[in-house]
Amino acid sequence: MGRQDKPGQVKTALPYYRGRWQISQAVLAGQIGLSQAAYSDYELGRSFPRLDTARRLAAIFGVPIEVLWPEVAQSELEK
Repeated sequence: MGRQDKPGQVKTALPYYRGRWQISQAVLAGQIGLSQAAYSDYELGRSFPRLDTARRLAAIFGVPIEVLWPEVAQSELEK
């Protein structure tokens, strides 16, 4: 597994799991009520989703939220 294929980082985990599910950015963005451009910003690490959106993405991929965003999950635990 190369660096780009390794899950667990904001910039790489989303495309990794999206590729495993063989779903386009546009289709996935539509499923969570976003534009493709907004979703793309998540994959590129330009922005972070709100917690409810992050939870929906984790549920779609069937993984715990901390797999996709360890730092988001940790910050929620610290509240």
